[in-house]
Amino acid sequence: MKKISRLNVKSKIQAQGNKIMSCTFKKADGQSRQMNFRLGVHLGKTLGPNKTMSDERTIVTVYDMNTGGYRNINVATMTELKISGDKYEIV
Repeated sequence: MKKISRLNVKSKIQAQGNKIMSCTFKKADGQSRQMNFRLGVHLGKTLGPNKTMSDERTIVTVYDMNTGGYRNINVATMTELKISGDKYEIV
């Protein structure tokens, strides 16, 4: 498993475009959750600036492939990321 800095995770996700990815993260209540997601989905969404995706914030807005809805993931709580078969441990 490759290692990636927490500071580089957001840019790595954004660079993938609309590829399907998965990650493991800790929810606000402390439970661990695995999610399959992608970027670039505009289903029922008004296009405009996404304030949660600004550079200084650690939030990434993604489309959850399992539930069919948008979710915000806090990069600070991510533990693993999988892109195109490559697994990354977030340190």
